[in-house]
Amino acid sequence: MVTSTANSARTEVRPAEQNGISIGLGVFATTDIKKSADIVVLDQPPIALVEEKQLKNICSGCYDVGKGGSIDNRRPGLVKACVRCKVVSYCDKNCQRKDWKAGHSLECSIYAKLHPKVLPLPVRAILRIVLCWKNDKIPKEVWDEFNALTFPKIYEGESQEARDHALMTKAVMEYGNLKDLDPDWMKELFGKLNANSFTLTTAYGRRRGVYLHPGAARFNHSCDPNASYSFDKGKLYVRAIRPIAKDEQISIPYIDVTYSVGTRRHELKDRYKFDCRCTRCQHDMDTIKPEEIKKRGELEQSTNSKIDDIVKSSSASASGTGFATAWKLSSMIRKLSEKTDWDAVNTQQQPLAALRTEIMLCKAHDQMYKQSAVDAAVRHLRTDPTQYPDECHPMRREHAYEFFWHLLYADKAMEMQGDPKGYDSPFDIHEIKPLFYAWMVLNWMLYGNVQGEIIAGTRKLMDEVVWPNPTLKAQAENDIVWVTEDLCAAGMLWEHRDKNIAKHLKSMEEIVETTLKQEKRNTWG
Repeated sequence: MVTSTANSARTEVRPAEQNGISIGLGVFATTDIKKSADIVVLDQPPIALVEEKQLKNICSGCYDVGKGGSIDNRRPGLVKACVRCKVVSYCDKNCQRKDWKAGHSLECSIYAKLHPKVLPLPVRAILRIVLCWKNDKIPKEVWDEFNALTFPKIYEGESQEARDHALMTKAVMEYGNLKDLDPDWMKELFGKLNANSFTLTTAYGRRRGVYLHPGAARFNHSCDPNASYSFDKGKLYVRAIRPIAKDEQISIPYIDVTYSVGTRRHELKDRYKFDCRCTRCQHDMDTIKPEEIKKRGELEQSTNSKIDDIVKSSSASASGTGFATAWKLSSMIRKLSEKTDWDAVNTQQQPLAALRTEIMLCKAHDQMYKQSAVDAAVRHLRTDPTQYPDECHPMRREHAYEFFWHLLYADKAMEMQGDPKGYDSPFDIHEIKPLFYAWMVLNWMLYGNVQGEIIAGTRKLMDEVVWPNPTLKAQAENDIVWVTEDLCAAGMLWEHRDKNIAKHLKSMEEIVETTLKQEKRNTWG
């Protein structure tokens, strides 16, 4: 049975305000909630679908890469297309049965007739929920909650959004043989989808598609949220990132809140059609000069637009590679760093942080793992402590685990090359053993210190760590076992352990510092 937020033992839905202004309904705590606690766990959403470009590589049952795949998408998994429609894919029979029961049984024949054409994601989403509703596959209370969802008026009338919804409504009614339904009602469904859906991700934060559960849609946004959300095999976890008092409204971030107020409010207005009035936005608007807000926002938004253009053009080009894209983006980051004060460069303020992440992913795409691991180190040691000063914040663990994987790949690359002498990557020059530093990162994730020791000072801290979801924590716990065994076999965790830790801490800090200073001077390191 699908869980409803309204029925959660810890929450209730009631009218909400933000700085004295009504914002419709919101989710409130009915009891004190401690930091790191699960607020709600939602399963079996009416809509959870994989986007078009990933349908052949991603399982539509668990939204993962499939058996044999890597969590970062660099190695495709073993998924097989549905034998009937050849559109969606699954990693095993269990996932196939799960999705068949969830609604694919109703849409499979439609997909098969259209193959090789694939319907756009919003059309597939509304087609599924309408077919499930007509065939009594959605519990009445969940359908009632879905119908009660609202959407901005901009999705009506003569707006571009309204015209898009009209075209998609026509597609759903035609391909789904649903011409007996009211087209105006169908357009409203697209409005609800646009205004209330989430980006479906894996347990490791990888984008997969679209997700909509009416229980999740009731949580309002704040740029200073007291809760976070994460997906894990289709389940949605909402967890407290700080203590929440009884009767306090529970808020989550709809967007990346590491940007400045101008960009945050612009993105919320563009995507969700509302002006954010949260306490953080109000404080920033009251204390920062309007011209500074405008200047910083324009820089962030124009940089993000350029990033998108470069990545899209590289993807569309037959000759486009991760290295070529990384080079173009690196040129941008050097030019920005040269014009930016050192504090902003050293802490990797936006838009530098966004550029860094894209560069890291592009390098990894072309198996430049020793280089991508350096960018991951910059994020781990500079960006995250500034953007997420609370060590317990879920993004700290999510990013740290990604850093761990970049280090593993870098270790394999160095193992294959043999003697580091003659190579000029930072890891070679400083004689860093990536696997050893990966062990240190796992220790920090699991024990709060790189030594991997449970001490009084970190025990309470670890009780408050907000893991994004159960899978990421379980995977980190499994990884520390085999990494420790490998390092013990290599003799690195015995008498020279503390010396190796100190050396690796110092060397990685030097690598990060040198990288940022070279970018600041606009030189290629």
